[in-house]
Amino acid sequence: MTDLPIDRMTGENRDWLIKLAREEYPALRVVQRIVLEQQPMLAVELGTLRGAGTAMIALAMPRAGHTITIDNKKFDCPDEEVEANLERLNLNDKVTRIVGNSEECDTLIRKVTYLPVDFCYIDAWHTYTACKADYEAISKVLAPKHIVVLDDVNLGNQGHEQFVSRANPSHGDGVFVFIAELFPKYQYMEYYNVSNGVMACFVTDPSNLPPIPGLRGGIRQLAG
Repeated sequence: MTDLPIDRMTGENRDWLIKLAREEYPALRVVQRIVLEQQPMLAVELGTLRGAGTAMIALAMPRAGHTITIDNKKFDCPDEEVEANLERLNLNDKVTRIVGNSEECDTLIRKVTYLPVDFCYIDAWHTYTACKADYEAISKVLAPKHIVVLDDVNLGNQGHEQFVSRANPSHGDGVFVFIAELFPKYQYMEYYNVSNGVMACFVTDPSNLPPIPGLRGGIRQLAG
């Protein structure tokens, strides 16, 4: 099995990136493995936060590939900090940062490129409405053969207590609820029981994807 880019890093930068990822690091290893093996030419991340996911994706992209990350930056980590984080790893030339609403990602992406999106990592707001809006927007610019990865499938209210209100008590359950609507759209879906849960949706058979030790669940074939 090919080593992940994060495993080939040495010294302070590797330790720094792991620390930047915090509790999301196991999930981001899954994301990086999928990107490394599938080699999309255009990857999109919805929900930038500190840029750890952005970096993990960009490090695994092919030489000619490019990553776009979109975040409204309303809650945490200003764009200038993300820029500095990516600069530390010399990734700013491989990444386009967009400050904007993820549910408008199709319009925002088309202002940058008309290439189809081969890979999308959805890790923005986790309500059902927001997750559905993000998917519907990105679906307008996805390539016919693409991969969509959704993070925090089993988040519940963990880690978002400050954002959960009485009017929206199930903030983190939205991804789990929305995934059921994707079953008719994807022949293969795979769940990884890491961090708060990761679901990868494949249009075509991803059986060439080697197992991730300790992380790989069975591929669920949804179409006969």
